[in-house]
Amino acid sequence: MRLVVPIVLACLVPRTSNSQGAFAYADSSGDRLLALSAPSSPNSVVEARCRSGARLPVRFVGHQSRSPGDNGRQLASNFDYAEGDVFAVASGSARPDETCFLAPPPAAEVPRSPADSVCIVGDSARLSQAKARRVVWCRRIGTVDDLTRVLAVEFERRADSALASLVLADRDQVTFLDFPAVPGPEGDTWRVGDGGTFDPSGFGVLFVVNGPAERAIAVAWAGEEGESLIFAATGPARDAFVPRVRDYRYWLQ
Repeated sequence: MRLVVPIVLACLVPRTSNSQGAFAYADSSGDRLLALSAPSSPNSVVEARCRSGARLPVRFVGHQSRSPGDNGRQLASNFDYAEGDVFAVASGSARPDETCFLAPPPAAEVPRSPADSVCIVGDSARLSQAKARRVVWCRRIGTVDDLTRVLAVEFERRADSALASLVLADRDQVTFLDFPAVPGPEGDTWRVGDGGTFDPSGFGVLFVVNGPAERAIAVAWAGEEGESLIFAATGPARDAFVPRVRDYRYWLQ
């Protein structure tokens, strides 16, 4: 899976309405957010969770049409020219140009950065057993509480099959957001320009939900050309996340 969005697509793909929430990005002041896809009920959106960990009250301002100055980049510098639903930050501000998620689930929690990023031996063993595949490396990229962790892991390659995952893990359950991939002819595997390396430093976890009935995760994955955005929740089986919202911020200058 190579996550590439050409600029022509960023300009021409029709915007869709989404009942699960929507990703957005901030303008240069951090006082406004522009949705990348349209929330199904924008007037009911009252909160945003941002990559920095900020929890911001917001209100819907209106829909902004695309203007001739739009260059197809989802950047603060292009904010006033791109099409999208605009939301004002009612209190506080986002960081300029940062990615946020509009209408997060009520139980959303923001993971803390771990003091020690190395997975414990028990985690690696559980992940290897769950996938029946040897773990090459494992890192903790977020900590929700003493028992709940967000992990990034890469598994051994089999022929031309590569597999990496983000995992929400606690004492009783591991839930995978998988990124299967096939190495490309130019040496890239997961992202353009990655050199075949799965780099956990590109991930920002906006929030997680670890409830008795459902688990969810919202992530922003920065790469050379842009940022892949995924909100995913568990289906009937709690061992796998199913993407509910996918978007992309194209920012290559």
